Amino acid sequence: MGKYYKSKLLSERSIIHGFGTRHLDINMALEEIPEGEILVPKTKQIHSSEVLYVKRPLEACYIGDAFITDEKGILLLVRTADCLPLLLFEEEARIISAVHCGWRGTARHIVRNTLAKIVAMGGKASKIVAAIGPHIREEVYEVGDDVLNSFINEGWREDALFARRNGKIFLSLKNAVVYELTSGGVGEKNIDLLTLSTYENPEFFSYRRTKSKEGRMINFILL
Repeated sequence: MGKYYKSKLLSERSIIHGFGTRHLDINMALEEIPEGEILVPKTKQIHSSEVLYVKRPLEACYIGDAFITDEKGILLLVRTADCLPLLLFEEEARIISAVHCGWRGTARHIVRNTLAKIVAMGGKASKIVAAIGPHIREEVYEVGDDVLNSFINEGWREDALFARRNGKIFLSLKNAVVYELTSGGVGEKNIDLLTLSTYENPEFFSYRRTKSKEGRMINFILL
């Protein structure tokens, strides 16, 4: 088992990044990075749609679920188990982002908000490369009416994201994220999907599989 997985599209652009397994911790991630001063912001994820710009000097703590920078040497990361990690790179303005896409933040359009922030910083959606990391797949992601209603109340279409089988409701985080990326101007050829399920693969942490909060994976990106 490896420590992390990479996106082909980000690797082709020489962007340092990784989607961690349960075997990767922050110190191991730093060991994978060439020598140089690397800053690691302290963050607190709260299942929000909040997008935060990270720059020097670092703040004491960044509270939100999407982090953006255009400065070299700042390691952006999000921690996930079954939630979807999204890494973004805008090629012209050289802006990166790490996004924690849980169902709450996704319903509240965290991906759309992140794209808007990148554009506000001088980037172009058409120049963004997106990598979607391991997460719980729709085939096993059963949710309740409360989750369905949260999406509907935010303007989402049920048939685009949800499936009903045997009286149960299943959510596709991937469909939601891809929709917001493409509708926001990111080209389909610039979206890389790692087809790995946290629920079905024991090298990943999964709250749904173990019914316990035993840990979260680190997903990182660096200019």
